[in-house]
Amino acid sequence: MVRATSSVLTDVEGNEVRNIAGEPILFPHEMPPSFFSEKGEASRAGSIIYDSNDVEAEQIDSNIPGIETTAWTDLAKFDQWREWDAQRIRGEFIPEHRDYATVAIGIYAASSGLALGGILEISN
Repeated sequence: MVRATSSVLTDVEGNEVRNIAGEPILFPHEMPPSFFSEKGEASRAGSIIYDSNDVEAEQIDSNIPGIETTAWTDLAKFDQWREWDAQRIRGEFIPEHRDYATVAIGIYAASSGLALGGILEISN
């Protein structure tokens, strides 16, 4: 069932994006993919990038050299019940948005320039 406040996620060609069970992925109207890509782009514009030899990078996280500080700290906004949690909105848990909550992190990460290795490290 698609809630009145949800939409079906589509790719750039208009095809429905489906989860591993073959069901359409739903997203909340107030957090479309553009919301996360715009947040990621803004984060990238404001980021300070450290290379693996920089002392400050070691202070941020010694396991993920080269990560952008703004993008890194913004990831906390995806925590449960935080402002970018697409599965928990206005005090309501919406299980139908579970897959999209994961997709949203990927959209943000790609738009902010976070390296795949860094995102996989975080997710583990």
